[in-house]
Amino acid sequence: MQASLASNFEHFTSKVKHNTTIKIKKIEDNASAYVLQREKDAQKKVELWLLEAQKNSKEELHRQKQQELHAIADEVNQHYSEYKNDQLNRLKIALKERIQKEFPSLATCFISWVSQQYESGIFTMPKTYMSLLDTEKFDVKHDEKEQIVFRRESLYIEYSVERIMEELYDDILSSLHFEEE
Repeated sequence: MQASLASNFEHFTSKVKHNTTIKIKKIEDNASAYVLQREKDAQKKVELWLLEAQKNSKEELHRQKQQELHAIADEVNQHYSEYKNDQLNRLKIALKERIQKEFPSLATCFISWVSQQYESGIFTMPKTYMSLLDTEKFDVKHDEKEQIVFRRESLYIEYSVERIMEELYDDILSSLHFEEE
């Protein structure tokens, strides 16, 4: 009987070892699968984080580029505005000098045009231009200012370097704005 007990014990031990080995193998397999799954999950999280970080980085880069482009555009606009104003001032000065130089012939043309358009009225002007008028048709008043003013009823026309400058400068600005648009 002793032999049978020993044999049963060996058989039991063998069975326990076999079952334990199977359980250990199952636990190891489960642990390996768990670790593998955790690695896959971690890898997915890392990939998602990298994609999100890449997206955020691209958005930040785009935002910075837009800011830089706006800053450059603002600087260019400022320099262009300064350049345009400087050129307009130079043009204004040159134009005024040219009009002042040509004003006597322009005034002669103006007086001639008004004389042809109207039968009567009042002229106010410097003495140098008075001889150009038919004093029977028009009343003439002397003024020291280098301008000619014609009045008739509610009509008032001023012809001077400043007035010509205003009109020409307005036309120049209008055409510049039109070209810019």
